[in-house]
Amino acid sequence: MTDREVGGLIEEVRGPDDCLVGEWERLADRVDAIPFLHPGFVLAWQRAFDEGPLLLATVRRAGELVGALPLVRHGVVLASPANWHTPATGVLAEDGRAASELARVLGAEHPRRISLAFVDEEDAGIQAFRGELARTGYRVLQRTLTRPPYVDLVGDWAAFESGLPSDVRANLRRRRRRLEERGTVAFEEEGGGSQLDRLLDEVVKVEGMGWKGEQGTAIGSRADTLGFYREIAGWAADRGWLRIHVLRLDGRALAVSLALRCDGVHFHLKTGYDPEYRQMAPGMLLMRELIHNAFADGLRRIEMLGEDEAYKRVWCPETRETIGLQAFAPSILGRLDRLAFAHGRPLAKRLMPDRLLKRLAKTDGPRL
Repeated sequence: MTDREVGGLIEEVRGPDDCLVGEWERLADRVDAIPFLHPGFVLAWQRAFDEGPLLLATVRRAGELVGALPLVRHGVVLASPANWHTPATGVLAEDGRAASELARVLGAEHPRRISLAFVDEEDAGIQAFRGELARTGYRVLQRTLTRPPYVDLVGDWAAFESGLPSDVRANLRRRRRRLEERGTVAFEEEGGGSQLDRLLDEVVKVEGMGWKGEQGTAIGSRADTLGFYREIAGWAADRGWLRIHVLRLDGRALAVSLALRCDGVHFHLKTGYDPEYRQMAPGMLLMRELIHNAFADGLRRIEMLGEDEAYKRVWCPETRETIGLQAFAPSILGRLDRLAFAHGRPLAKRLMPDRLLKRLAKTDGPRL
């Protein structure tokens, strides 16, 4: 540590007006962080999905925040504030030294396990963070959580479209013609404003049609999920990041998309379509118009996020991995916890006393 480096600690975030949030936001803006590392997103998640306090591991140099990692505590586990509504997390750091220092800050707290979810294995900050954890004695395990597709928008729309399979192009033209025979087809792109509530209501309604609503995975299926996406939409709209796309037939919404755009990247959060018009492929037609507009707007990449699904791969042939990192303390309980996590409860039950297994069960924390 240099004489200009103050060091780090773990602080509690006491709400959106906490001065710590302002520091965090300035750091995120300074390093061009993805939206999901900004406090607006993390605080909305914490209010919706976790009743405990939000913690922030911090590193400062000469009084300026240069590293931050939000966390929640589950027993003896320090974990990312994340679930399957979190497309990505990561270490927010100005450089590799700050990321390494964040790992030392966490190690000094001696948690039995550190759990980070949906991080990019190739991210330099994550690599520095993981390396430092290993040097402090923590044993690190990882597993793939998602393989989200993405497309780099190189060249122009005409070249991109011509690169699609010929049957896909022909099918889209045919579906568009059939839809136009039924009425007036329109594509809308909105960023919020006075129509935000109405547009969100449409997104929630259409996204909840079909299998998502039936399986209870739609935005509107749970009050906490609905509140989370409404808060995210308002926050993103205030920053100019929100994008809502709608494909309409005579004013009726047939397909919708909820997304964030910042720093030339389109982050695709949620999409849905009216199953009554499934034969017209409204979701695919919406995606075609969305990508066409992305080229026109000069964007550089589209991140589809979430799972690697067939309809995404039509547009985005490349994928990246997000991983879950589990770091286990260099202690007896840490080793037993790693054994239980890596090999499952049956093996753990054979090798450890019942009293220790019960303690693990009470404090196991999230397994993302």
